[in-house]
Amino acid sequence: MVSKSSGKATKGGVMTGAVIALVINALVLYVMIQIKNDKSCKCNDNKEREFLQWGAVALIVINLYVLVTGKRLSQNSQMIGALGVIFSLVYFIILVIYLTKLKSKECECNESTFQKVIRYYSYFVLAIYALLVAIGILLFLSHML
Repeated sequence: MVSKSSGKATKGGVMTGAVIALVINALVLYVMIQIKNDKSCKCNDNKEREFLQWGAVALIVINLYVLVTGKRLSQNSQMIGALGVIFSLVYFIILVIYLTKLKSKECECNESTFQKVIRYYSYFVLAIYALLVAIGILLFLSHML
């Protein structure tokens, strides 16, 4: 039987995660708009930036939904939750690739403090995904034996 206090702790963790994700995605959106509007930046015209800009909007909407309803997407539908996780994973991979490309190019818009924060946060998120996959594989293998 699950106690009421553990349910509150889980909900608090979900809400905290949603607030952090909301702030980071708003920061990503801000940076993508700044790069887009920077006329001196020669690296700002590509499809990755457009995807990241609209992806940030989608993730902001999802996190606002979580904050308003207090529910994770997976509580409504496992399929929706799984699609959200897959989208988020693809989004952060593209974000890391894009920021790495900007850093490696000779662009005037390539390395703001915001971009560093976003890049390191993206590394952290991808490390969490990798850890979860490794744990999943170990659990799967332990049940196979």
